[in-house]
Amino acid sequence: MEAILPDTDSMPNAQQASVARRLDEELYFVDESISADFCDALMFVEWYPLFSDIPTSWKKFSNLSLAERKLIIQETCQNKSGIVRSAFSNIRMIGYLMYYGNPTTWSGIGYDGPFGGFPEKDSEQRAHYREVIQ
Repeated sequence: MEAILPDTDSMPNAQQASVARRLDEELYFVDESISADFCDALMFVEWYPLFSDIPTSWKKFSNLSLAERKLIIQETCQNKSGIVRSAFSNIRMIGYLMYYGNPTTWSGIGYDGPFGGFPEKDSEQRAHYREVIQ
């Protein structure tokens, strides 16, 4: 995630914004085919550098340096293959949704919260998810 998120002291990192936990929660409640497609896209991204024309010293995506990951992401946005663009872009967009949906990021982008300022309601689904992961 750090390859697509802001790299400043004024913004939280992915861990501070609970990106992985929030993504896990969202995928827990969707149809199994959707979560399977997401896992397939992650696997595609993980192995993509080994089969691309971009020199990465034969490493999987998670083993690349931050600079190499940023280069791969930039290159794939203009890739001729719709599958490559789609996999990388969709994972990136989901990462943005999870990151910028966290209230810890709002002040850094000048967002003062939802209109009306109503407190978030804890749904039965979220309560169930918390029980499952504990």
